[in-house]
Amino acid sequence: MLKVFRTPLLANLALALCLAGGGATLFTRPAAGNMSVGVTPSVVQLSMNEGGTRRRELTVSNEGDESFSVVAEASSLTGASESSSAVSWITIEPLRFELAPGETRPVRVVVNAPPDVVSGGYYAVATLTTEARAVDGTGAAVAGKLGVPLLITVDGSGEPVVSAEVERFAAVLEADGRVGFRAEVHNTGNTHVVLRGSTEVMTAHGTPVDRRELGVSTVILPGDRAVVEGPPGRLLESGRHYRATTELDYGGSKPLLGETEFEVTAPRVKLRDLRLCERRDGGVELRFRLDNSGMLGVVPTVTLAARSLDDPIGDAPMTLDLAVAWPGANSSYALEIPPQLNDGNDWLGVTVESGATARFNQLLSFHTGGEDEDALVRCDG
Repeated sequence: MLKVFRTPLLANLALALCLAGGGATLFTRPAAGNMSVGVTPSVVQLSMNEGGTRRRELTVSNEGDESFSVVAEASSLTGASESSSAVSWITIEPLRFELAPGETRPVRVVVNAPPDVVSGGYYAVATLTTEARAVDGTGAAVAGKLGVPLLITVDGSGEPVVSAEVERFAAVLEADGRVGFRAEVHNTGNTHVVLRGSTEVMTAHGTPVDRRELGVSTVILPGDRAVVEGPPGRLLESGRHYRATTELDYGGSKPLLGETEFEVTAPRVKLRDLRLCERRDGGVELRFRLDNSGMLGVVPTVTLAARSLDDPIGDAPMTLDLAVAWPGANSSYALEIPPQLNDGNDWLGVTVESGATARFNQLLSFHTGGEDEDALVRCDG
């Protein structure tokens, strides 16, 4: 079961497009008690014809010790295009209901596909918002929100196209010194694909060393790209050459294949063009580039620490994990500086780490909102 924890005042479950099975549970902890709402299943997948009707039942449960009401509605799925929205197709019954502690309630989701619709994938979310009677210490009601993605494939005019390709596959040096793997997959069809698969590691001569299953299946919407992560396994021998292959089942006629050869060595990464720039809305972005000339990808982290002339310590440093820097490639990054670091500060200390031997430190001027020569340039300038 997927469990997500949030604290009052507002608890939101991000709509993760991963099929882990089971349901979702959301917990909040107001002063008066423990509020916990669960829903199964966590994702609904449907195949239907144009003009057809399909029904699915969600089970909503109160797993806490406090009564609350639930409001149900259909909403847009984050990342789905407007043309692939199925929100107007969805009817949910009941739209509002009460749940006592320990009570379970079925919620019916009805999908009516219009006639003459183009074949492909269509998407929505069955959103369940709780309205608790209890309040927290500030006097504000405690609420939570759960979303169940609805992934719908329609057979209408034309054909549903299930198609994808592996654009990149590489070995990646993880923070603990082990080697993991990443595959960047592009959905080239007109409906979503669900990736499941494994990676096999061999010596340069083909002797099997390790096999790793993908821990969680991944859903990719039409036209999107996603990086599929294979967990690190055995610690591989430094200085030795290996070969790795991945096989990903996505629902097509043949699985997707990827292959890479690599040597376990220290990363070869250079930091380029580190700078701050000012957005049109007044926010500040940190931009830089990592040139990775090695055989292993790296997962960089950035630590930010702001300070002012009056307070040389500033706020506590913030550490952010970034997308993988692929081997043999130049990777560009743009990070919005959090508001708490962009408030009365004059300098930003930046530390970029890409493996144990690749560490870069720099102090950048943080002057914004002026026309003088020290002011930040526009990000689009």
